[in-house]
Amino acid sequence: ALLGRVSGLGELDRARVAELVAELGVKDFNDVLTDIGLGNRLAALIAKRLVPDGDEGQTPAKSAASPRPLMIKGTEGTVVSFGKCCRPLPGDPIIGYLTAGKGIVIHRDNCKNVSDYKKNPNKWLEVEWEESIDSEFSVDIRADVSNKRGVLATIAAAISETDTNIDNIHTSGRDGVTTTVNLTLSVRNRTHLARVLRRLRKLPEVLRIVRRI
Repeated sequence: ALLGRVSGLGELDRARVAELVAELGVKDFNDVLTDIGLGNRLAALIAKRLVPDGDEGQTPAKSAASPRPLMIKGTEGTVVSFGKCCRPLPGDPIIGYLTAGKGIVIHRDNCKNVSDYKKNPNKWLEVEWEESIDSEFSVDIRADVSNKRGVLATIAAAISETDTNIDNIHTSGRDGVTTTVNLTLSVRNRTHLARVLRRLRKLPEVLRIVRRI
């Protein structure tokens, strides 16, 4: 339901409703409800504006019918995806942005696209990771390595030692001395990624390694 913290829409503060309708530039509150139904506005954001402040900190209970642990708090019943531009991992500061037809798209708080999203406060939402997530996430890293025979095999073996899968790997030659290796890995969270990076930095062949955004 749009406003589960009140027993009916008639209990909403009329002044808050009028203020919201005027701010959104719509005819009346029915237009707001229509936009929610079409996926053009996020019910949680509208509820946050209309429900008394003392109730805003409550988080809806998880649905017992959920097929797997929820990843983002407070998004029950909403489609959630993750921005490929920044590939957020559990542990990263994040925000959620409502995209018509796609539900909530999660981005890292320092994603280059976030500054534009925050110009539209009616479509973005402060969100948090759930405490326990049993899933893997893709992350991109870039390594500058010595251009030596067998260097890719050495890197792959080191990554395997950290119980990490390589989804994709490709190289681009920089000069006769160094090579840039771009990898997409499957990791569980930032802690897992940090363990991978520490292992790779110990390799004498690795000159520089960073997480790509």
